[in-house]
Amino acid sequence: MILRRTYNGLGIKKLSVFLWCFFLLLTGLESTLLEEKEVRAIKIKGPIKVDGILEESSWQSQGFTGFTQSEPLDGEPATEKTIIWVGYDLSHLYIAARLYDSEQS
Repeated sequence: MILRRTYNGLGIKKLSVFLWCFFLLLTGLESTLLEEKEVRAIKIKGPIKVDGILEESSWQSQGFTGFTQSEPLDGEPATEKTIIWVGYDLSHLYIAARLYDSEQS
C-alpha cells in the first residue's frame, strides 16, 4: 500500500511528525524575530468632533509611534513620522492619526 511506503527510510507518520515540528520551529522563530508592539485604547472624556482636526484633549497625549515600513524596505523604520491614538467611549471606537509628509506639494 502507498501509506506504508517509506521515503528515505522514514515512515509516513515519522515524516509527518518531522514536517510538523519543522513548521512549528519556523513559526516560533519568526515570532521571536518580530517585536510585538501594543497600542492601548484610552477612555475618551468629553465629546469628539470628527472633523480631521485633532484639537480634543484626548489627542494631546504622547500617542504611539515606532512604526515600520513595508515598502521599499520591509521591516525598516518608517521614513515618515506617524503618531496614532486609539480611544473609546460607551458607543464608539475612535482612531486618530497624525501623518507627516516631508515632501509636501
